[in-house]
Amino acid sequence: LFDLAGPHQGNAVGQAERLFLIMGHKDGRDVQLALNAAYDWYTSGKLNGQFSELPRSFELYVIEDTMGGVRATRAAGEILREAGFEVSIHTLGLTSGIEQKAEAFRKSDVPFFENWESLLEQAGL
Repeated sequence: LFDLAGPHQGNAVGQAERLFLIMGHKDGRDVQLALNAAYDWYTSGKLNGQFSELPRSFELYVIEDTMGGVRATRAAGEILREAGFEVSIHTLGLTSGIEQKAEAFRKSDVPFFENWESLLEQAGL
């Protein structure tokens, strides 16, 4: 999981001191390779060799619009920790103005934003 991808399950992750899951492609690595690594992880439950390129310690920032995605992100963090990575997970919610989403994020102590503009402006990314 080394490149940036859209904010949904099965995403690839960009390699850096801080990793951001945002739409786009960051550093020229092969997106298909990253997505294949994510898919292998999803189907097998095991990290493959692609993960050896991740730094041993990093922060993972994930922007998600569902609590299912937040839970999946937290579970992924646990898998990475069990594999020996020191990873700090930071989930940010995106509500698109939907109050039910805001309430779900609020109940789970997930910082949330109404839209991308407010997220980028207020989250300090």
